[in-house]
Amino acid sequence: MDANETPAVLPAGTRAQEQRKLMVGRAAMVIVSGFAVAAFTIYAIVMLYAITIAN
Repeated sequence: MDANETPAVLPAGTRAQEQRKLMVGRAAMVIVSGFAVAAFTIYAIVMLYAITIAN
């Protein structure tokens, strides 16, 4: 059975696991994008600070 193939009849537990997997994936995406935004913001602030000091 392929990884892409989904069985016609899902056991009761599998759907809950799939939902949980989706939730975890979404949470990970949100956290990662949050970190990216935070890192970019800090970088921008540091650059502005450095420019002000340079002048």
